[in-house]
Amino acid sequence: MAYKQYNPDKVAVILGTFAAKGLAEGEFVTVEYAEDRRSMQISTDGYGRHIKNLNNSGTVTVRLTDFSPTNDEIMTLETSDVPFIIQIVDKNSTAAHFFAGSCMLAKVPNFVRGKEGTVNEYVFNFTSGVIYQSGAQEY
Repeated sequence: MAYKQYNPDKVAVILGTFAAKGLAEGEFVTVEYAEDRRSMQISTDGYGRHIKNLNNSGTVTVRLTDFSPTNDEIMTLETSDVPFIIQIVDKNSTAAHFFAGSCMLAKVPNFVRGKEGTVNEYVFNFTSGVIYQSGAQEY
């Protein structure tokens, strides 16, 4: 089997109503649930069961270059005090995506300036999100 080349331009990060631009090099978006999806309960005599965790909350971390116009758009979302959607679609894969309908900015990046450009790392909380992983597209 041959797989299509990975292209970071095929990963769309939608914050509210706009697509993020000026994403940083390396890992530019990370989505993580707040808790494990399942846990176990084991009795003293070794019997056990799996317990499904219904907590679908978590965090989204987006890394932007300091010159990205998305920095201004995120600050507009922050000052509105209104929850917004976050959607991430990876068109390199067969179906990988993330969606959350109630998101808010949790952490504004540190204010850093120096000789070279910097990376701004924004952390968003979501109350209920869906992460779906899938494999790469084949030729």
